[in-house]
Amino acid sequence: MNDQQIADALGDVADEARRACARFGDFMSGHELASVLREEFEEFWETVRRDEADADELIQLAAVAVRGAAQIRAGGLNR
Repeated sequence: MNDQQIADALGDVADEARRACARFGDFMSGHELASVLREEFEEFWETVRRDEADADELIQLAAVAVRGAAQIRAGGLNR
C-alpha cells in the first residue's frame, strides 16, 4: 500500500463522515455512539465471515469513529 492509497481511503472516510453528519446529526450519547460503532462493526464482520471483506463497510465503520472523535473533541458527547 502506498501513500496515495491511504490518502484516498482517508478521503472516502471523510466524505462518508460528512454525509452521515448531514443526514443524522450528532450522537445523543456515548451509548448511541457505541451502539452505532458496534452495528457497523457487525456489518463489516459479516462480510469478512463470508470471505468477502467489503471496504465500503469498513469505511462506514471508520466514519462513525471519526464522527464520534470529532464530537468528543468539540465537547459535544459528555452526556
